[in-house]
Amino acid sequence: MEKRYRTTNILKAVSIFFVVFQHSLQTNANVHDQEIFRVFGFNFWILQAVSVFVIVTGFHYSVSMKKQENELDWYRKDVFIKKFSRIILPYSFMFLCFLFYMLITKTGKLNLNVLFTYLKGGPGPGGYYTWILIQFLIVFPVIYYLVKRSPLLGSIFVLSINILYEYAVFQGVIRSSFNRLCCIRLLTGLLLGILIYHYADELKKTVIPALIFSGGGYFFTIS
Repeated sequence: MEKRYRTTNILKAVSIFFVVFQHSLQTNANVHDQEIFRVFGFNFWILQAVSVFVIVTGFHYSVSMKKQENELDWYRKDVFIKKFSRIILPYSFMFLCFLFYMLITKTGKLNLNVLFTYLKGGPGPGGYYTWILIQFLIVFPVIYYLVKRSPLLGSIFVLSINILYEYAVFQGVIRSSFNRLCCIRLLTGLLLGILIYHYADELKKTVIPALIFSGGGYFFTIS
C-alpha cells in the first residue's frame, strides 16, 4: 500500500506539471499552439491530467472509506466536515488572493458578480474542479457501496450513467455551463480509482492493463 501511495504522489506531481503547461498555451487563440497539441497528441496525455486526478481521488477516498465502519459513517459530521474543509478552505483562500490581486492592480471591482464568480468555480479555466470534488465527496459512498456489493453490476451502472450523460451533452440537452460544474462527466474516473484500490493485484495478473495500454497507443498513432 505504501508503494501505491508513492505512485499516486508521482502521478499527482506529473499531472500538476501537465495542468500548468496546458494552461500556459493559448490553445483557443493561437493556431500555432493548436498545431503543437495535434502533432504531439497532447489530447492523449497532457490533457488527461484531470482524469488522473479523478482516478487518484477515487483511490484515496477508498483508502479513507476503509477506515470507516460502514459507508454511512462517511456522512458523520466530524468526518464529512473535515474532508469538506480540506477542499473549500484552500479554494476560498486562493480566491481571496485573487480578489486582493484584482484590487491592487485596479483591474476589478467588488460587487455581486464576485459571489457568482466564486460559485461558478473561480476565474480560471480549471476552477470548476473544486466544486467537482465537493460533489465527489457527496456521491462517493453511494458509488463505493454499489461497487462493493457487485463490482460488475455497480461498474455497469456507473458507466451507463456517464455514457447517458455524455450523450445528453452531445445532443445539446445539457448546457455547457452546467456541464462544466457537474461531476457526472467524471464518474468513470472515480470508479476506476475504486476498482484499482480493490483489485490492483488481481488486474496485474491479467492482460487487461496491457490491452488498455495498447488500445490507447493505437488511437494515439491514428489520430
